[in-house]
Amino acid sequence: MHADKESGANTNLFRGYEKCRRAPLLARAGTDSSMETRTRLALLRYGLDCPQVNYPIFVGNGPRPIHLDLAYPEFKICIEYEGSHHAEQWLNDARRRQMIEDAGWKYIQVTKLDIGDEAGEEALARRVAERIQEITGKTVQLTTRQTIRQVSDAR
Repeated sequence: MHADKESGANTNLFRGYEKCRRAPLLARAGTDSSMETRTRLALLRYGLDCPQVNYPIFVGNGPRPIHLDLAYPEFKICIEYEGSHHAEQWLNDARRRQMIEDAGWKYIQVTKLDIGDEAGEEALARRVAERIQEITGKTVQLTTRQTIRQVSDAR
């Protein structure tokens, strides 16, 4: 049996203990869905900085902000996860996207295909890196895919 060095606690209490211990290092308050979390973690796994979660922006003359799923506000890049929904929701999302783009934000749409496997995640990270490069004129180098353990250790 191993002991946790800081607390002296037994780290073999149950299967998955180590993952549970690391989870708070990767958690972000205010996340609306597990798919948004998976999107954020996919970006981190390829070495991109952590985007802000539920970032508020004011668009048009509305009295209240809309909240972007994920955002790099310093670059005005918005990343929105689009699930499968009915036609009316699709129309609302299209209107929302137009308002975000009209406010000067670059919009990156993510679907389950983008985070369904390693190839999709890498392509998504590359799309985000390319947008940052377009805006800054600086090369954004992706890393090789990191494990969740490596990502949490870096936090």
